[in-house]
Amino acid sequence: MQKHYMKLENRCIEISVGGDVIQIESGLTLELRQRIITATGVTGYSIHEIRSGKKKVVYLYYQSNNTACPEQVKTQDEVSTHLASFRSIKTRVGGFLTIITSGQFIVDYVVIGEREVAIVIPGKRQVYIEENKNVVTIYIV
Repeated sequence: MQKHYMKLENRCIEISVGGDVIQIESGLTLELRQRIITATGVTGYSIHEIRSGKKKVVYLYYQSNNTACPEQVKTQDEVSTHLASFRSIKTRVGGFLTIITSGQFIVDYVVIGEREVAIVIPGKRQVYIEENKNVVTIYIV
């Protein structure tokens, strides 16, 4: 697995990419696969339709951790891999990590904020969610 570190506000986000899996560590652990997303550390979730039903957004809520990046690692603002492009963005309302996935994923893009994650998928797709304590598994069909 190829590892990258990105700094977002006061915290460090660790990204691991390998095979067909994207793993993100940022107060929660998020694992993206082509049709399955697993998130650990989730305190709640909700699903909404946007753009007149053309897109669905799955929101995952979590408690943020402000873990600083280790001094020996080099952080980046932008990372591109064969599976996705990652960009750290600072705005007046806070910092965000945007992930634009490659065509092999059903997920269009993911935005990670201070306490929530927004996962955007095509509106015609069905979403099934399995919840087990603080682990949420999202199946997209």
